[in-house]
Amino acid sequence: MQATLASQTAVDTIDAAASVSRPGRKAEEMQEILREEINGAVFQYPSLCEDLPIDQAHLTATMERLAESPVLRRDGHWSIDCTDFESAENHSMHQAWADLLDVIMRAAFRGSRFRTGPQPIVALRETRVLYDHDDDTDTSPDIAQGHTNTDGRYHWGTLEFFAECKARPDQLGEALMQIARYSRAMFTHQVYRRFIYSLALCGTKATFVRVGRSGIIHSTPIDVKVDPEQFIRAAASVFGLDDGQFGYDTRFYYWPPLAAEDDGRRDSCGSRRGYGGHAAMQSGPDEGDTLRKLEGRPGICRCHWNEYLNDTKIKDRSLLAPSRYQYLFMNMSEKHKQQMLEASTSMDSKNARSIKGQKSYKKAQLKLLEVPEDRVHSLILMDEGARLWRIKRFRHLMVVLRDALVVGYASMAMSDQVHRDISEGNILCQAPGSKDWWEGGMPASVDHDGSDIVDGIPSDAFVSYDFDEVTLEDESEIKEASTLKEYVEGRYPSGKSIGRLYDMEFSVAEDRPETDVRTNAERTGTVAFMSSQLLSREPARHTFMHDLESFLWVLVWLVAVRAREYNQYNANLLREELCSPKHSFKQLFIVDMKTCRSQMATVLDPADMEWMYAWAVIRRFAQFLHRNLYGQEDATPYEDVIKPQLEPLFTTTKVSCEEKWGLIRTLIGIFDETIAKLQSSSH
Repeated sequence: MQATLASQTAVDTIDAAASVSRPGRKAEEMQEILREEINGAVFQYPSLCEDLPIDQAHLTATMERLAESPVLRRDGHWSIDCTDFESAENHSMHQAWADLLDVIMRAAFRGSRFRTGPQPIVALRETRVLYDHDDDTDTSPDIAQGHTNTDGRYHWGTLEFFAECKARPDQLGEALMQIARYSRAMFTHQVYRRFIYSLALCGTKATFVRVGRSGIIHSTPIDVKVDPEQFIRAAASVFGLDDGQFGYDTRFYYWPPLAAEDDGRRDSCGSRRGYGGHAAMQSGPDEGDTLRKLEGRPGICRCHWNEYLNDTKIKDRSLLAPSRYQYLFMNMSEKHKQQMLEASTSMDSKNARSIKGQKSYKKAQLKLLEVPEDRVHSLILMDEGARLWRIKRFRHLMVVLRDALVVGYASMAMSDQVHRDISEGNILCQAPGSKDWWEGGMPASVDHDGSDIVDGIPSDAFVSYDFDEVTLEDESEIKEASTLKEYVEGRYPSGKSIGRLYDMEFSVAEDRPETDVRTNAERTGTVAFMSSQLLSREPARHTFMHDLESFLWVLVWLVAVRAREYNQYNANLLREELCSPKHSFKQLFIVDMKTCRSQMATVLDPADMEWMYAWAVIRRFAQFLHRNLYGQEDATPYEDVIKPQLEPLFTTTKVSCEEKWGLIRTLIGIFDETIAKLQSSSH
């Protein structure tokens, strides 16, 4: 894959990875992250395998072929040797499961573009899977399927299937947690995966699992010793799915195409992840619809085209229920965990459908999610742009953040929308010298990857990413702008900006019904940039002020990225604190100027006069949040203090458009004043 990329693109992935680098997570830390990200979205669905879009003719033919296998059929009856499954978990157990699954997979497999041929299902014997990110270093499923490199090693970028083994059926919860971590690694490395099928193999009981980007669904366990035919049919149904049904987004493809006879060589290039993942995946309006509402607004990426494809619907929603292992995937007290475990145990009993049992179960759910809404999968084509880690000059960064995070976001806030995923990765900067390829409308629908068009590797000259010498136009002061419209007309007479806000996937109406807030986890976003209040309170209504706080953490993160080499250790510690799901560090950073100052002093270079301006911006931004969101006076006076509001804007306060603009205009003033000072000093 690396050979198909422009050389500059291949090199840039290394720099991109460095911009978000930090020490890898330990197993305990990753479980904490998974609890934050999944946040209870684990459900049991008994009809998971029966609901698969099965080709009945193909399944019938597969079962006929499997009936001829001496491994699965004895004396005219389906039978599976469970000797190794009933012993302690060891390599023999893993190998027995791998051999069984491999037999079923080869009989059911149908080759296509992503899976051109049946790759063997093997027991990894604790061999670590190769990775692109330090969080995935110490990970290895018990059973795996996929392409290997020349050394026979697997990589998360090319893995197709995996399974996890445990000795006892009561270890299913542990198996699900490990499957969640492996799935996270696979989603990280395979952007074209919509969902992943896996198996939790606990003793003689097999549980089918589908992990999506919105949560986990698992079947009821199947005892392969008691009902081998049910397991064989279910496994054949999964392995007989085509690429799209198996979880690949077939609108993407490899170029050059994968050969049916693979030479064993696979290169995975780049860092394909965020900083801690999304804290919760939640239904909402389609991103393309949101972008169309904001069409023509400076600081908002333009949506040129979008398409709906597939969804997460299941056939019978009445059968979908919170998993008894849901408590493992959310942060809650030991008392609440025990209540839920006792209630879920009662639901598994013969009297599970009694009114009393149902009431006790619902009462014990406490902070749990309701049955998830159906999610629609869509593809959106948006403006090209560069990531902010490329920016070298602080003035350039100020202009981009002012455009995208302040002016761009103001358009959303004035439309009563909240973004809910403001992050360093969701801001684009116009590349130097780039042209508007969409000026004449939608280009012709031509596949430029066709063999009759492309003769070689794409050219590096398509767009420049050299940010060393960026020419910034001088800006004039805008003294009067009582409305957003007046400011935009004065600042952007051409209607264009170099900074843009994008990724509206989690955008919702700010004044949505209170029931939507109370019944769904509001902690959407990337942990490193989430508001301290959202990390500490649940449920809490996500307001525009929480989005504004995320802007501060983006700025702090980028200042840490630009730290000089001798300050990199301190910069990594700062980013590690930002990535923590605990709220205490961020809250102290905002409300205590001494903490704020000491943190920034460890990463800023006093000799770098331009980047030293970052401290003043961060300080004033923190003071703004201190007064207007956290409702406290700062005991430390500064010359350029911001006049406080009379009352803090807590999450329950309804704020008018005029009040919103007044607050956002204050932040614009901080950015504009800094840009003016940097502009003057450069002259």
